[in-house]
Amino acid sequence: MTSATIERIETRLVDLPTIRPHKLSVATMHGQTLMLVKVYCSDGVTGIGEGTTIAGMAYGPEKRRKCRTC
Repeated sequence: MTSATIERIETRLVDLPTIRPHKLSVATMHGQTLMLVKVYCSDGVTGIGEGTTIAGMAYGPEKRRKCRTC
């Protein structure tokens, strides 16, 4: 039996509004970016997952872009 390997990873950023404003010490967020991840393996198995990014002022604007290219 051989081990499956990851063949491809796809990411997609989705901007969603929050139900109500989320107040942080440095900003108020009215939306959040989710990162959807899909992983394709050599044995035909496909996995999906989700990650979050908080693109507030304290975290810097580059965080969201870097998540997409990981």
